[in-house]
Amino acid sequence: MPKFTITKFYWLLPFFLFFLQALYTIHSNTQIRWEEMELLRDNYWFAHHLVWLRGYDNFGGYATADFMNTVFGFHIFNFKHFRLFLALPSLYCAAFLLERFLGKKAAIMPLLTFGLSPTLLFFNTLQSVYGLDLQYFPILLYLAVTTCKNSFLELFKVAMLWLLAMFGWLSYPAMAFYVPVIAILFLKRLGNLRHLRNLGYLCCGFIAFVTPLVLSIAWITNKDMLFGGQNQHGGLLLSGGHPMLG
Repeated sequence: MPKFTITKFYWLLPFFLFFLQALYTIHSNTQIRWEEMELLRDNYWFAHHLVWLRGYDNFGGYATADFMNTVFGFHIFNFKHFRLFLALPSLYCAAFLLERFLGKKAAIMPLLTFGLSPTLLFFNTLQSVYGLDLQYFPILLYLAVTTCKNSFLELFKVAMLWLLAMFGWLSYPAMAFYVPVIAILFLKRLGNLRHLRNLGYLCCGFIAFVTPLVLSIAWITNKDMLFGGQNQHGGLLLSGGHPMLG
């Protein structure tokens, strides 16, 4: 197969995978599952600056749903449409990363495996934050391995990287397992931390990372519900879970 044909096919592949995801999403709009009702309920309380029950604090998802309801008007499947929109940049970021490290020919099969994953296709059809980390991670990974070049505009990419990392964590707590990986890659890109520009990147990244967290705490009125109490699991950044080893 000619090199030009392979290149053209490869960069069209994410779009076709997105089109397949769109078909799955559209055909899932005939029903709403019990677990999908949680986002609708929790977003109502979030819009009124409240957490209705300890552990229900996926503020990234709630803020996204609230933003879409405000801009586009309320629709029961607004968040599902957001997940469909997010699928396209996520697939293209995955395609870029695979092409960069494997080459186009070798990257075709892993890209198809990622885009045709039954788990990913199913989670992306949900009006829920479940599996949202699978969509955010390729975008974060792309930003992590392409930041910190000799350009002032890279500050914007650094800010977007860490803003999105915390926003993803606040959307779905499983993102906590990806953040250390992103941090290691980011620090490796920085290299010599004594360089003034690199210190600027660190400061920019830290401020961007904590901003969604600070804004979330400031937004909520009943702040006592943000942190797990005695004999209670959950709290901010854990969303009803609790750390456990072994």
